[in-house]
Amino acid sequence: MGGNGMSFFKNELGLTDQQIENKRQSAIMFFSKRFGIDVTDTKVVFNGFEADPATDYRVIMMTGEENNSSKGFPILEGGFIVAVMDSAGLDLGGEFEGTHVPAGTVFAAEGVYIVKRGGHKKDIFINFQSIGPNQPVGTGLVVNCEVSHPEWGKV
Repeated sequence: MGGNGMSFFKNELGLTDQQIENKRQSAIMFFSKRFGIDVTDTKVVFNGFEADPATDYRVIMMTGEENNSSKGFPILEGGFIVAVMDSAGLDLGGEFEGTHVPAGTVFAAEGVYIVKRGGHKKDIFINFQSIGPNQPVGTGLVVNCEVSHPEWGKV
């Protein structure tokens, strides 16, 4: 993950500073309600984020699309994130009262995936947020997010 999300919010989503602040406040409320996380707690770090385009994140196959490129469609991603930094981990509240998570666990809110289809086709915007903790496993991370689209619904 690179940057603090401001470039993504402004350049890719076309949001104003006030709209970004509204999303930031919404993310803070989401983290508090769902996970009982106070983003000012010194055990966590809260910030905007955007995926580094150098990761070459892509959709390889998509229903209803003729995928002419073996490389698929590039994806841009950004939103707000909380990361547990304390080596002792963090006890959650909210909907996860009594759950302990280790250092390295992350949570996302107000996230957006943008599938860049190119040419005359419109980009696809898919919203996401953590449905549960995204916990570290080995050298990776188990992503636990719900995604939603205005036409396709929520998964």
